[in-house]
Amino acid sequence: MKKNENFVYEAPKDPLGYQNPLPSQRPTPDPCIRYNPLDGYYYGIHTGDKSLTLYRARRMGNVFKGEEARVIYEANEKDGTYGLLWAPELHFLDGCWYIYTSTREYEESLGRKHLICLKARSQDLFDGFVLAAHILPELYAIDPTVYDDEKHGKRYLCASIVIDNCQKLFIQELKGAFTPIGEYRIIAEPIYDWELVYPNDRANWAINEGAYFVEKNGRLFIVYSGNGCWMDDYVFGILELTGDDPLAPDAWLKSDRPFMTKGNGCYGPGHATFFFSPDGKELFMCYHCLEKHNPKCTRMPRYCHVQRVLFDEEDFPHTGGMPLPLGVSYREPQKKA
Repeated sequence: MKKNENFVYEAPKDPLGYQNPLPSQRPTPDPCIRYNPLDGYYYGIHTGDKSLTLYRARRMGNVFKGEEARVIYEANEKDGTYGLLWAPELHFLDGCWYIYTSTREYEESLGRKHLICLKARSQDLFDGFVLAAHILPELYAIDPTVYDDEKHGKRYLCASIVIDNCQKLFIQELKGAFTPIGEYRIIAEPIYDWELVYPNDRANWAINEGAYFVEKNGRLFIVYSGNGCWMDDYVFGILELTGDDPLAPDAWLKSDRPFMTKGNGCYGPGHATFFFSPDGKELFMCYHCLEKHNPKCTRMPRYCHVQRVLFDEEDFPHTGGMPLPLGVSYREPQKKA
């Protein structure tokens, strides 16, 4: 995996900018932020239980403050959605807004889940979303994301499949926004110590989850999370497509070192989504960290952090290897000229 080991990452600062974690009235686990050029708002969404709340603001740093927020979907029996609406992602595809998330399969179940897709009622996202499809309901899977291969005119779904206390990343081609084509292929599974929850957790779980595609000048990456989201050592890993076919497992190369780990007083960084600035020139990464150091590995609130992604001369993404320091003001994404 070619990158510049000597690349120096420096986040642009601004005394009038935003600070991490972003201000919010409640925890913001598994955050997703997108800028909508159609109305000039930043939209934010995060993991919910039986409902999903959508937030918006003119400034990115204010998106989760709750000054403008609306419940845009509620799980219900008619839809066959029963809650645990984890890690929702906003995607604009074929002129429509969609949310990809997962649901538990029956009331009060804490076990098996599967993927679903929601579609916006209109171009006004605050009009709400309706169920568009259950995706691969035969699979126990979470954390769906999608990628458009514009060069070849194809679309892919990537998610985390659960098999015998092990979460692996799989990929499958999609027709339209939510119809699978062909067979899915597992492209990554936890093999390094930093991806394994054991021995810190009695469940002996091994985790690859929370995938998101990042592309730059023909290089395609997947940033994902390993370890447990309740752990200080929740961590980011990175894959790169080194072959021609995204559906070929041996076409993906996994780095043996984490992409980002805890640091600068921030613990448990994980589950990233990425978004562009309004001018389309800057890429930002939003993710959550634990509220504080968590040596007992208990369930703890998680809050949204944001930082810019920089690319070296080889077009490899860099974030400095750890979350940005707290209490520092960073520049908002650049607006259109």
